[in-house]
Amino acid sequence: MPTIDISNDYTYFDNTEAVTLTLKRNSGNTTVSITKALRGPKGTTEPSRIGALFSSENLAFFLSGDEVGSSNNVEAGDTITDASANIYTIGDVVRIEAGSSLSGYQCRVIPER
Repeated sequence: MPTIDISNDYTYFDNTEAVTLTLKRNSGNTTVSITKALRGPKGTTEPSRIGALFSSENLAFFLSGDEVGSSNNVEAGDTITDASANIYTIGDVVRIEAGSSLSGYQCRVIPER
């Protein structure tokens, strides 16, 4: 009977991937390895306050609070680098909390050109 390796099935079914989070601080950069970042679908429109829709490349990552670590805070201006060496600058961060505990960070990113 053939052996089936399902160790990486989460990359196909859960749309998670390994990324590097770079925390940019005045005291120096800190890198954090995230093994299961969840990449959201790419959006192309964004509403404005006056009701118009603007076209842009919106993309979001969810980073688990356990993997980021309790001593680190994700902030706008930090970067996420994927396995293909694409660098995304975090433009907006939302802390996701379950009760009083941190679940993770939703990070809207902008691809660097």
